[in-house]
Amino acid sequence: EHLLANEKEGGWAVAATKMADICGRDKARWESFILRFESKGKAYMLTKYLPKATDVAAPVKLDPHLYEIVLNSCAHSDLAALKDGLKWFHGIFRPEGIVAVCSKRFLDVCNDKERGRPYSFNELQQLADIYGELLGLEGRFVDALDVLMKVNAVDSVFGFIKKHSLFEKAAGMLPQLFKINANETLLLLNSHANFPTKDPLHPEAVLKALDMHPQLLYAYVSMLPKHSGAYNSLSRNHAQRMAQLYID
Repeated sequence: EHLLANEKEGGWAVAATKMADICGRDKARWESFILRFESKGKAYMLTKYLPKATDVAAPVKLDPHLYEIVLNSCAHSDLAALKDGLKWFHGIFRPEGIVAVCSKRFLDVCNDKERGRPYSFNELQQLADIYGELLGLEGRFVDALDVLMKVNAVDSVFGFIKKHSLFEKAAGMLPQLFKINANETLLLLNSHANFPTKDPLHPEAVLKALDMHPQLLYAYVSMLPKHSGAYNSLSRNHAQRMAQLYID
C-alpha cells in the first residue's frame, strides 16, 4: 500500500517487482492487485512478474482473463512487453481480444503512413510482427502474412512463409516478394526448383506466375543452373518463351 501511494517515486513499478512476495498463493489477492494496476492503466508493468506457462512450480495458477488484462494493457502501452508476454503466456490466454486491440492500433498507424501523417516506423514494424503472431495463434496464417507484407518485413515474411508452408500464397504474390527482397525470393524459388510438378513453386508454376513480368522471370531463369532438370524442362516445354527472354 505504501508503494502504491508513492506514484511519483515509481511506487507502482517497484510494487510490480514484489507481486510474488505480496500475493504468494493467494489467487484472489493476485486478481485484486492486477485489477488495481489496470484501473491506473499500469497492468503492463506486471508482465515480467506473472506466473509463466512454463513455470510448473508456480505458486498459483491464475485465470486466463487476468493474463488478457495484462496483455491488453501492453498492447496499448508497451509493445516490447507484449511480445514477451505472448511467448511467456502461450497457451494460457485467449488471443481474440488482444487481436482486436492490435488490429486497430496497426491499422491506425498504417493510415497515418498512407496519408502522410507522422508515424513511427519502429512502432509499425513491432505491431506488424505482433499482430502477425497473434493471427498465427488463431490459425490465420494467410492473414498474418498479408500483415507482414504490408510493412515489407523481410526477415519475418520469408521466415513465416517457410515456417507455415505458405507456398501457394507465395506463388500468388511473387512480384510483391521480389519487390521486398529479390535475393530472398530467388532463394525460396530455388529451394523448390526440383520439387514435384504439383508444388506451388515448381518452375512451371513460377513461369506462369511471372509471365507478365519478363524481367523477374529472366532473373529466375538465369538463376537456374544450366543443364539442370528444372532448366531443361522449361527449355523443352517453353522453348519460344525462353528464347524471347534472352532476346529481350
